[in-house]
Amino acid sequence: MVKRITNTIEGFWSLLKRAWYGSHHHYQTAYTPLYVAEAGYKYNYRNHDDMFGKFINESMR
Repeated sequence: MVKRITNTIEGFWSLLKRAWYGSHHHYQTAYTPLYVAEAGYKYNYRNHDDMFGKFINESMR
């Protein structure tokens, strides 16, 4: 159980680091919670078929 939790945490941080190097290149300290929230959303819905459609539908609420 502990190993599975550790792998989940490591996977999330890996996604966050890839976003840093790939998309954002630099995080401003003031916006760090927003970058982490974006990475969390992507990680939680990574297996969703239509993530963009889900995002649009939820943001319209």
